[in-house]
Amino acid sequence: FLHVFMFHLLCITHGLKIHGRENLKKYKDELKDGFITVANHICMWDFICIMKALRPRLGYFPAWKTNLEGPNGPLIRMAGGIPIPTGRLACMKKFKDAMEEVLESDKWMHFYPEGSMWFFYPDIRPLKKAVFKYAVRYQKPVIPIALSFRPRTGIYKLFGKTPLVDLHIGEPLLPDETLPFGDAVDKLHAETYHVMQGLA
Repeated sequence: FLHVFMFHLLCITHGLKIHGRENLKKYKDELKDGFITVANHICMWDFICIMKALRPRLGYFPAWKTNLEGPNGPLIRMAGGIPIPTGRLACMKKFKDAMEEVLESDKWMHFYPEGSMWFFYPDIRPLKKAVFKYAVRYQKPVIPIALSFRPRTGIYKLFGKTPLVDLHIGEPLLPDETLPFGDAVDKLHAETYHVMQGLA
């Protein structure tokens, strides 16, 4: 469904252009034991854009529980969504266990460290540090991704009014193993934010 339909539809509806896929091939040895991607969150379909950019890999991502309870819930689960629970401590433990299972099994985990979606916001908002604690704790490289926009022109004007999307993949950033945990988190957090701003 993704490869035959959704990925082609993205090119029509969002004019998706992907830049930097060569970084995935260039650093394939560094990424073979799993990695974390981070991106700005700017539209409902931006994770499908990221899946197209990282194809054929399939990843996982934390998603708000309310989103999985809506009409798109089954699709979000199929795309790799892990519900972020609210309230019960037992549910939080299951969520933590699921995240750890992904990170310990050398898979791809995606985060939106801005914490919420702002439709087609042109800048990178401040990033929450929790994401980078996972990266340092499990020694996973972080791939910065930024989505930027260009105006609709020509035939694209027939398929919507929102801007067209460019997706930029940066080079992986590695946690600094020589630093104490907190300092390594701060360094990776700052480096990622700087790179994402440059990509955007």
